[in-house]
Amino acid sequence: MAATDLVTVETFANPLDAHLVELRFASAGIPAAVLDDHITTLQPLWVPMIGGARVAVAARDVDRAKRILDRIAESRGAVGRCPECRSADCRLGIRWGVLAVLFLGFPIGPFRARSECRACGHRWWR
Repeated sequence: MAATDLVTVETFANPLDAHLVELRFASAGIPAAVLDDHITTLQPLWVPMIGGARVAVAARDVDRAKRILDRIAESRGAVGRCPECRSADCRLGIRWGVLAVLFLGFPIGPFRARSECRACGHRWWR
């Protein structure tokens, strides 16, 4: 599977969740790769800036992978869905306080992840 053939189907703040989904895809016969998991493990404050650990599959397997992700989300009570349009096409947004850590060396305020819906553009705090 060439890197150009990969399509990101989901992002996770926790790389362990990404690896669990990768294993779930493997059990369904879908080859998958977890990208940026080492960065999110070594630098957890960078998660909002890089979008988290990404699970990518081949372009031909995207529909099957999204159906599996929908079943997982339904079993978890629709965690990770947009509260406005209920779309599962969401990602982690940037947290400006994380930039303060990079420049000042200490965090400003509590660390919370902000999510953004790619379908409708709605943003909310987790």
